[in-house]
Amino acid sequence: MKQNLTDWQSLERDAERGYEIMGREGQAGWEVEVRFDNGTSPKHPERKAPSREEAVKTGREIATMRDS
Repeated sequence: MKQNLTDWQSLERDAERGYEIMGREGQAGWEVEVRFDNGTSPKHPERKAPSREEAVKTGREIATMRDS
């Protein structure tokens, strides 16, 4: 099945901290978005991650920065 490039995948969910890391794979890497349960606007890094694992790591870093 061909994947639609507008389809976001849930890469990781942390219910305790209230965020979900979403990603979609494109030709240039993984686009990452961190969505927060409390209504905070979603956050996006400036660069794309080269792999799914790096996308999750980047998402965690973004979520941690919000907690600080």
